[in-house]
Amino acid sequence: IEIIRLSSLDPRFIKYNFIKELSAFPKIADSFHFSFQSGSDAVIRRMNRGGKSADYLKILAHFRKFFPDANLGADFIVGFPGESEKEFQETVRFIQASPLNYLHVFPFSPRQGTKAAVLEPLPQSIVRARALELKELGIQMKQAYRDRCRGKVFTGILIEENPNYALVVTRNFLSVRIPPVRGYKKKKLSVRIERVVNENLCEGKIA
Repeated sequence: IEIIRLSSLDPRFIKYNFIKELSAFPKIADSFHFSFQSGSDAVIRRMNRGGKSADYLKILAHFRKFFPDANLGADFIVGFPGESEKEFQETVRFIQASPLNYLHVFPFSPRQGTKAAVLEPLPQSIVRARALELKELGIQMKQAYRDRCRGKVFTGILIEENPNYALVVTRNFLSVRIPPVRGYKKKKLSVRIERVVNENLCEGKIA
């Protein structure tokens, strides 16, 4: 195994020393995904998740310190029962103030047996509108991060070979299309990012 990616990290169990020690392991990917769910302290409390949005920002700042080029993402739920427009905007401002680079956005759906399942749901029109707003913000963030990566060299694993192109997933979790090569599948190589095709795809060449 050449690259190990950590995902669904629960902020309640992330401490400064854990992040610092991770940075000493060369196989840890420059890509981390967090289970935040909200940037509003009131909503976080109602979700019984523990912690506060300020704690989440500190965690992200520590990761950015030790992994300066890392691709940082997080889960967010919109439309949790009782979420006011003010609380939703707190989540928007949290995201805008954070060093996050992408979002996974989920509209709230009740899970049987949980306390939230018996709470009065928000109108679906409001939930859909909020989800769309965050998804559009996430697209902008992904595009901006890829723009900053242009001209840089990243190691990655070649995952696809075909006659027209090869596809590499970098250690910071970017998909990079390069000219066709043979014999490198599942092997580590370095690529220079030369062009951003869209928020999901870059183009480059072997460095």
